[in-house]
Amino acid sequence: MKEKYIPGEGCECSARCSCECGCDVDWTPREVYELRDKAERYRLDANAMMMQRDRLAEALDKLERTAGLAALQDDPARVQARQALAAVKG
Repeated sequence: MKEKYIPGEGCECSARCSCECGCDVDWTPREVYELRDKAERYRLDANAMMMQRDRLAEALDKLERTAGLAALQDDPARVQARQALAAVKG
C-alpha cells in the first residue's frame, strides 16, 4: 500500500463514494489494507512459531531416545519442556 493512500483518489466523475462512482478507482478503506497486512504478519509469525515448536519436540524426542526415557523420567528440565510443548500444541 502506498504511503498516502486515499480511498477514491483519482476519481474523475466527482463521486463522493463507491456507489456513485463510474470510474475504475479503488474505494477500499485504508483500514482494510492495514488489517490485511497485520493478519499476514500474524500468520507468518504463527507459522514460524509452529516450526520452532516442532524442532523443539524433535530435539526432545531425540534426547529421550539417546539418554533413555527412564534416565530422564524425573529430570525437572525434561518435565518442564514436555509441559511447555503440551501447552503450545493445545
